[in-house]
Amino acid sequence: MAQFILILLVSLPWASPASGSQSQDKPKTAKPKLETVYITRTGKRYHRSGCRYLHSKIKTNIVEADKAGYTPCKVCKPGGNSKKPSASGKSGKVTSGRCQATTKKGTRCKRSASSGSYCWQHP
Repeated sequence: MAQFILILLVSLPWASPASGSQSQDKPKTAKPKLETVYITRTGKRYHRSGCRYLHSKIKTNIVEADKAGYTPCKVCKPGGNSKKPSASGKSGKVTSGRCQATTKKGTRCKRSASSGSYCWQHP
């Protein structure tokens, strides 16, 4: 009877100490989040959602856009160019006290705001 209980305990997966340690040793890897970008019917660049040069929106991701031969927009800079230094030597951070929003005319809002932020009308 004791042999039967011993065999039963060893054969159960939840009772085996080796099975629990194996699942803890394997780290779970998360898939990297791909940024959604947009391409146009006629253009050769991909853009972020709010870019002023984006007219017709065709949704894709950066990896697929690169494979298709598209290049990033120089205005909205999808994919983040924070690791690449700019050619002018400037850091790319906005230091003015103006709102960062673009008006319907396509010009920059003239209202004051905290640095790198938006005014009361463009939250």
